[in-house]
Amino acid sequence: MAEESPERTLRSGFVLLWGRPGTGKSTLLGRLVGEPIAIACGKPRTSRHRIVGVREEDGFQMIFVDVPGIAPAKDLLERSLQKTAKAEIEAADAVLFLVDGRVNPSGDDHYASHELPAVGAPVILVVNKIEEEEGGPDLDARVADYAALRPFAAVARISAEGEEGIDALLAEVRSRLPEGPQYYPEGTVTDIPEKLEIAERIREQCLLLLDKEVPHSCVVMVRSLAERVEGLLHVTATIHVEKPSQKAIVVGKGGEMVKRIGTAARKSLEAILGKRVYLVLEVAVAPRWRRDALALKRFGYAVEQG
Repeated sequence: MAEESPERTLRSGFVLLWGRPGTGKSTLLGRLVGEPIAIACGKPRTSRHRIVGVREEDGFQMIFVDVPGIAPAKDLLERSLQKTAKAEIEAADAVLFLVDGRVNPSGDDHYASHELPAVGAPVILVVNKIEEEEGGPDLDARVADYAALRPFAAVARISAEGEEGIDALLAEVRSRLPEGPQYYPEGTVTDIPEKLEIAERIREQCLLLLDKEVPHSCVVMVRSLAERVEGLLHVTATIHVEKPSQKAIVVGKGGEMVKRIGTAARKSLEAILGKRVYLVLEVAVAPRWRRDALALKRFGYAVEQG
């Protein structure tokens, strides 16, 4: 009688990406998972949602959770984003605290440290954006200043853009994951709903193509999503802004800008989804939506009460 093979031990867990805006969390998420998932356009305050990326290795399932950057909130939207981020702390099996290795710790870094309470999970300091640094005393001094923010289980120096230090960082994560279940089916890369992924890719083009405050005033809602013809995904979406003047900028002269946004978003979606996309974009005004609780709820944000 053949012996049953022993059940394979799996180490799994949730790894929270934490830090102030602009430290490269979304870029790092894509690097850790192996493909871009969240918007990573290089502008601070880009992330607005909890984004999950799953990395599978033999004996491991690492679930990386990217949350909005932590900084003092200026409006109801940003308070909602802080609520989204803090809701993930208790479930974390490890925390990656990202900082920008090119600059000294800022007030927002101190704020992000303060808003991450003493947790049972190990917190790893991840010094990112070292691709332009050659090391030496200046970088060492900055790393020491960051390491003084709070107790850290380890320190990793990386370049999320250039891959430097990523293998060492993954080794730190593996060594701290507990034995656990398979949280996601094999082959899962992310759990982002399709409508949200499409809306975020459209918003990404707003961030890339528009200047100053205008792109941060944009929120995208996908109104309809259907395969009308075999292999052709028909998408209708609306870009909402806060002011008529912003709408004029997004539309552009003769509709030129919204066409550019639509064309770039369609190409991005076709590359990600692996199918042809027919995209219809409209632009509308939702006055002061970042400060309006009802509007925020309509756009899918968790509004802090009180």
